Amino acid sequence: MTATGETAVTKAMKEVALLHRRAYSEPVKAILLEAPDHPHYETLPEMLEERATLPARFHIPKWLDTCRPGIWVCAVCWDEIAITPWPCKTASEQGGEVFAR
Repeated sequence: MTATGETAVTKAMKEVALLHRRAYSEPVKAILLEAPDHPHYETLPEMLEERATLPARFHIPKWLDTCRPGIWVCAVCWDEIAITPWPCKTASEQGGEVFAR
């Protein structure tokens, strides 16, 4: 923590918000951070059914710009074969948990 009580994450978020305002002349509406224990894509279960059972805090939107047009997908419910748009079933059913942690 700094002398003002800010953590490094809080300070970084304020810097991102300031840069966004300068670039787009509008305030940031939200900044979405991954859970600290969010699994890396390579360590996710192979079966999509198993991924759906992961805690709701992992089912956050992720921008996929490799397809045209780009789309928002669930960070854990998609793979190279099956694209699951966000919100996925888990995010829809447990939406409060997605953003609460």
